[in-house]
Parts: sequence; C-alpha cells; structure tokens
Amino acid sequence: MIRGADIKILKSNSNVKAIHIDSAGIRRETRMGRRSFGTSRIAWVVCVLLIPAFTGACGYRFAGGGRLPEGIRTLSVGVFENQTKETGLEHQIANEIVHQFTRFGTVRMTDRDSAEAFLTAQIRSAGINTIAHKSANVSAERRIRVVVIPTLTAPDGRIIWSSPPVAEDETFFVGANHLQTEQNKKSALAKLSKRMAERIYYQITDF
Repeated sequence: MIRGADIKILKSNSNVKAIHIDSAGIRRETRMGRRSFGTSRIAWVVCVLLIPAFTGACGYRFAGGGRLPEGIRTLSVGVFENQTKETGLEHQIANEIVHQFTRFGTVRMTDRDSAEAFLTAQIRSAGINTIAHKSANVSAERRIRVVVIPTLTAPDGRIIWSSPPVAEDETFFVGANHLQTEQNKKSALAKLSKRMAERIYYQITDF
C-alpha cells in the first residue's frame, strides 16, 4: 500500500522518476517518460474542463432560473408593504426584483391589469444589533437583518405561490457622526436588497 505523503516526483531532461516508501518501509522507484508524464497531466486537465459539459448534457441545472409556476408569462410587481422604520426599503427591494426578471427575461413585466400574476411582499422586520464595540458603550460595527415574506397572487386573489420568511443581513460601520452612520447603513441595505431579490427570484422560478 503506497503512503501518499512519502511519494516524491523527480524530473530530469529525459524522464520522470516517482519514488515512494511502501508499507514495509522499502524504497521503490517508478520511471516514466517525460512524454507520458506530460500526457497524463494534459488528460487530467481536459477531464476537468469537460465536467461542466457532461453535467449539462445529463440535465443538471442550478435551482431557480426556470419558469414561474403555472406557466405564467406576464408579471406585475407591486409596492411591498413595509412594516419597518426603514423608509423606502419597500421600493428598493421591489426594484431589485424587477431588475432580476428583466435581466433574465423569464417573463414579460407589465401592469397589474394585464398581468397573469401579481408579486407582493411584506417586509416584516429590519433589526439592528451591535457586533463590535470601540468601548463599553460605543458601537464600532452593526448588523442589519431584514425579513421579507413574498407572495405570488392570481388576478382573482388566489395565492399561486408563497414563501417562508426570507432573511438577509449585512454589516456596516458606525461613522464619526450620525449622518455618516446612516449613509453606511443605506449602503448596507442596498447590498442586502440585491441579495434578497436574487433569492426571491430563484425561489419563485424554481419550477
């Protein structure tokens, strides 16, 4: 039995020599032509590169990015219900979701009157907690966590699809003053909203 940690590869101009110590402690040598060694290495690289092609041919795909439930082709995204104190967060997340659908072309975005389905959501919470301190009573870094519950509704009010609460969080630094801290939080919410929209998009198109 070969102990992998004891294997050494020695190269020369004409050949490649592999030296290993077997289970009995005996030194053994195996000579390989430089061409064989190079060919093996090339074959390994080719196999790695071909893996995505073979998995695609077998029908594997990432979750999401497929179709909407019930074959929906037209969609309207409404203004989300914001139950938090973060003003404008409802528009930010809704706009990011519209961007996802527009970017991938999964459905045609339209107004509510002509849409086959209507996507809404409740922004349930936006909690902030301190994760690092400058001193006992002074925060250095905070984390904001947003929880959203999206729902896809038919024109007759029937719920086509709904999701358990979707949560995302992002950290931001406490600035030298309140204005700077608020700006840092705003930037954190922008990053968070983008990730939230991506998650909701892939969940709702996982059909």
